Amino acid sequence: MKILSTLSKDLSLYERIKRKIYRLFSNKVIWRPDYVVANIEVTNYCNLACTTCVNPILKRKKGLMTMDIFQKSLEVCKDDNIQKVKLYMHGEPFVHPEYMEMLKMACFKNFPSVSTSTNGMLLNEKIIDELLDIGISKIQYSFSGWDQESYEKVYKKGSFDKAIENITLINKKIKQKNLPLTTLDVNGLANKDDLKTIQHCEEFLLRLELDPTQFRIHSPGNFGGYVSTKNKRIDLHNLPTYCGKLDKRVGVYWDGNITACGCSDPNGELIIGHINKDRFSSLRRSEKYQRLVRCFEKRELNKIPICYNCRSLPPAL
Repeated sequence: MKILSTLSKDLSLYERIKRKIYRLFSNKVIWRPDYVVANIEVTNYCNLACTTCVNPILKRKKGLMTMDIFQKSLEVCKDDNIQKVKLYMHGEPFVHPEYMEMLKMACFKNFPSVSTSTNGMLLNEKIIDELLDIGISKIQYSFSGWDQESYEKVYKKGSFDKAIENITLINKKIKQKNLPLTTLDVNGLANKDDLKTIQHCEEFLLRLELDPTQFRIHSPGNFGGYVSTKNKRIDLHNLPTYCGKLDKRVGVYWDGNITACGCSDPNGELIIGHINKDRFSSLRRSEKYQRLVRCFEKRELNKIPICYNCRSLPPAL
């Protein structure tokens, strides 16, 4: 497992270097032949109502993924050599009553990386122990703030005390259990020009005895235009010809529908297939997906409103 993980990281680094060199000298982009990351949305229900999240205004029907659809999703991921399986998308995954069993199944498949994301409100010591003992690669923990007021301003219905209790407990147990291949990744949110907020967040997380490599404070996304943010793309008239998310990350919704963007398509505007009848590799070569690629290459993002409005896109080459 350790050798596979190391090899995967080396190959990933090689691919990133190769693409950057190609872009530097040719002003073009190499689109990957296949997806390497898959987000599996076990549910789009959430126990909180965060102000920076699209979930409270989600238009798509909400539900829980069945075990049959989940097993099929893992099979397709394995058959198509997916390197990173992320068991979350537009909801709090621990809301699903069978989520721990799903995590165990994914880890048993020996993917190079299996990760989860959480706001921490539904965790306790028993769940944390079980989570760490199954060999999870990464726990992405959503947290921002430095006191009750700053935290609960963003995490509506959340508990600041509960959040820091579980961050501290996870970090402590990873060290106690000596798990070098399991990482805690605390994600904070702040506009990039709000230096005071960023400083307060970072100083607080350091006081929780987190290493600087265990957290990052980044700008909130706008989920394709559904959530208002202060972040703007450099020039809407000089659109990019490439999107890394569309290139490498596919998503499976709780009902089995497959979206071409496993990150910023909250309402299913980029659905290209269904897990019960399609493979990621075949969808990658389908007309629906290739049309999206052509729109980027020709800078015709006005034909894909959710991509045109996305503030997660890079500036043009």
